[in-house]
Amino acid sequence: MAQPDPMEPWRSDSFLRGAEHWNRRAFWEAHEAWEEPWRAAGRASPLGRFLQGLILLAAAGVKHERGARATARRLAARGARRMRAAEGVEPPFDAPALAAAVEAWVAGDAAAPPKLLLGAAARREAPRSG
Repeated sequence: MAQPDPMEPWRSDSFLRGAEHWNRRAFWEAHEAWEEPWRAAGRASPLGRFLQGLILLAAAGVKHERGARATARRLAARGARRMRAAEGVEPPFDAPALAAAVEAWVAGDAAAPPKLLLGAAARREAPRSG
């Protein structure tokens, strides 16, 4: 029996669309796009928990941009915890760096949200503001 492709969830149109929205600071749209692969993965699975963490980071972006700073900080912290707790999930980006950069941004320690760099770009450089 063939092993499932571990990169398959990251190649889905909805995941890639969410990443594009994220990089344009369209956090609500990123959140919405990532809900489809989250549901498909199974909410209680490690991948589902990881994607929920990513969705929570997007929700933190929405709240931050609307001026709800305390809520944004709570959502970013919850999202980072979910992503860290998802054992065995290997996304094509530096998830710990992304989560830390979002937490710094919503705390006011960075001027702009980090980019979500996929694939080779993620290996060349960490998430950056801008």
